[in-house]
Amino acid sequence: MNRNFIFFFLSIFFLLDTYSQESIEKPITFDTEHHRLNFEVDIGVPHIVGFGFEFFLTKIKPKYSLYYSKGGKKIFDEPFKQIAKNYDFFDFSVNKIEYGLNIYFNKNIYVSIGNYEIDLNLEYDNQDNIRLMSDIRNSSPVLKVGFKYEKKFYLKTELGYNFNFPENIFGSGRVSDIDVITTINSNKIPLVDNNGFFLASVKIGYGFL
Repeated sequence: MNRNFIFFFLSIFFLLDTYSQESIEKPITFDTEHHRLNFEVDIGVPHIVGFGFEFFLTKIKPKYSLYYSKGGKKIFDEPFKQIAKNYDFFDFSVNKIEYGLNIYFNKNIYVSIGNYEIDLNLEYDNQDNIRLMSDIRNSSPVLKVGFKYEKKFYLKTELGYNFNFPENIFGSGRVSDIDVITTINSNKIPLVDNNGFFLASVKIGYGFL
């Protein structure tokens, strides 16, 4: 089994066990600060744009919620088409899926523990018969801190870190009908540091139930 999934589910088990013990020791208070089901759209890096859902497991405090989000060119294609009109020698696609657990310390501040899967493809093709392609698929744990403002219609900001990214990115292509292989050190890419990378997003959401 993938070690990232093991990490994810063990984290949830530990947190829910801690929650159960605290619920027994402390009086139960009902939550009127969040809707049970929430739909969100977001912009951020590295996925550009996306959408997702958040579901609160219970309406008692402390509050835990499950979240799922998806984004990238394969979801919202039109902005990338407009960019490609000016750069016909360059194309790329990015797609990400993220899921995990949110832990709310109060109605505004929360921490997210989850798993982040990203698929990134770069392609360079110009009139001088030079064509290079690189494809990156990565799955790793992620930790984020977030702030939520308001309840029904709400705004979220999140900042986090992905703890695993390939040290080298390999690409293949052709230069004047000759097959070539390229290697890029990932630490030279903006926002990538020590084989991990930073995440940031702004979300607008609507609460149901």
